[in-house]
Amino acid sequence: MTSSHRLFSPVNKHHGFTLIELLVVIVIIGLLAGIGIASFNGAIARGRDAKRKSDLAEIQLALKQYYFEHNTYRVANAGHSSHEGEGWITANTTTEPNYYADSIIEVLKAEGYLEVNVVADPTLGITGGHIIVLCEGDQVYALFTQLEEPTVNDEAKADRACGVAVSASWDPVTTYNKNYVVTNKLY
Repeated sequence: MTSSHRLFSPVNKHHGFTLIELLVVIVIIGLLAGIGIASFNGAIARGRDAKRKSDLAEIQLALKQYYFEHNTYRVANAGHSSHEGEGWITANTTTEPNYYADSIIEVLKAEGYLEVNVVADPTLGITGGHIIVLCEGDQVYALFTQLEEPTVNDEAKADRACGVAVSASWDPVTTYNKNYVVTNKLY
């Protein structure tokens, strides 16, 4: 076979990829990227939820130390104006009607009960984060937050904590969609 016949033989006819082959590869890459992004977003949400839970655990320790010295969980000179020691934990505003004497977090830090810097919720901001409700003569507290990926058990526990619909003039679960709680009382 001469060299001119080899150039025109069917074996050397294809020098690239067909349009269909390229489209199949692009679709497969797109699907894999979509799955990867969805997994990544779920991991990010779980990370923010872990931060929320960690913040509540730190606040819980600070409240226990406060209780040992004051025999109450109601932090003086902090919280909502009509519910001293209750409300948004990180709020600090003098704007009516939701006046806050001082942030509960700032008072706990200033008095040496809280060393770590608990900031506002990672995605919800200062007034969208954590709430504290007190009940049973200020001997029981319930710290609420909103998880992005709560379990059914988390939501059920939040519904029962501190009888919030009865003891508070606002209900963190139904009014503010809080679905996770830590408390010093088993329900």
